[in-house]
Amino acid sequence: MVAASKGYIELISEILSKDAWVNNVDSDSRIALHYAIDNKAENLDVVNLLIEHGSDVNQATINDGHTPLMMAVLRGHKHIVKIFVDLGVRLDAIECNNNNTALHLACLNGERDIVEMLATE
Repeated sequence: MVAASKGYIELISEILSKDAWVNNVDSDSRIALHYAIDNKAENLDVVNLLIEHGSDVNQATINDGHTPLMMAVLRGHKHIVKIFVDLGVRLDAIECNNNNTALHLACLNGERDIVEMLATE
């Protein structure tokens, strides 16, 4: 998970080649995909690699119910949001704190491009 959060694509690739479980969770049910997204940098290569290896694109965290899509929205990662939309992830998932969907979060954060992506689906 640390490698995912740091964007270390070579290390992640090596770990996955050893049959590591891509959906291993921490105490908040965050998986490596959550960590790869929850960064300033938009780690597209890491996100794509984790998805290719079967990462659960709809995995929600325990504390706030954030899915990887919601994390991408909150970070303003337009390209990652596009990947998730193209994959057909759950757009209607609701976070625990304020009962918001990814579209609500995009509106609240002023992410116009992301709002347009999510609203047209």
